[in-house]
Amino acid sequence: MDCLFSEQSALVDTVTSGNNNGQVRQWEEIRIILLWRVDRNGDAYAGEYFADKMHGYGVYSFANGHCYEGSWHDGKRQGLGMYTFRSGETQSGHWQNGVLDIPSTQSATYPVSPVGVNHSRVLNVVQEARRAAEKAYDVAKVDERVNRAVAAANRAANAARVASVKAVQNQMHPISIV
Repeated sequence: MDCLFSEQSALVDTVTSGNNNGQVRQWEEIRIILLWRVDRNGDAYAGEYFADKMHGYGVYSFANGHCYEGSWHDGKRQGLGMYTFRSGETQSGHWQNGVLDIPSTQSATYPVSPVGVNHSRVLNVVQEARRAAEKAYDVAKVDERVNRAVAAANRAANAARVASVKAVQNQMHPISIV
C-alpha cells in the first residue's frame, strides 16, 4: 500500500459510551480523531488518534521503508497487526506493548501458545487499518480544500472593504476632472 500523508487533522467522529454502575449513571464522551501526518524524520502515520497518541486502527510508514498496519493503543502496537519490512518480509500476529507477542499462523492454533492467532483475523485488522488511513487522507484533502475556500473568501471580503472605503472617500472628497 502506498502511504500518503499530510500534517493535518480533523474531528470526524464522536463516540458516546455509558457506564452504569448501579446507582449513578455517568456518561463519558470520547473523541476519536483521524490524523494524517508526516514527522520531520520522514516517518508517517495515518489513522485513528486519541489523547495525542496513535490509538485504534492505523498505518505507520517508516522513512526506511518499513510499515506497520494494525491496532494501536496509547501510541504502541497493541492487538492484531502486521509489520512489513522493506524487503517484503512480514511479521504478523498479536502485539503487546509494541512487541510481537503471538505470531499468526495459517492453522487455528499456534503450537507454543494456548492462544492461537489465525492469519485471516490479522488480515481483517490490516484492512480496517487501511480503511482508517484512507479516511484520514480523505479528511485532510477536504480540510485543505475548505482552507483554500476560506482564504479566497477572506481575500474577496478584503477587496470589498477596500472598494467600500475608496467609494466613501470619493464621496467625501470628489475628484474633479479638468
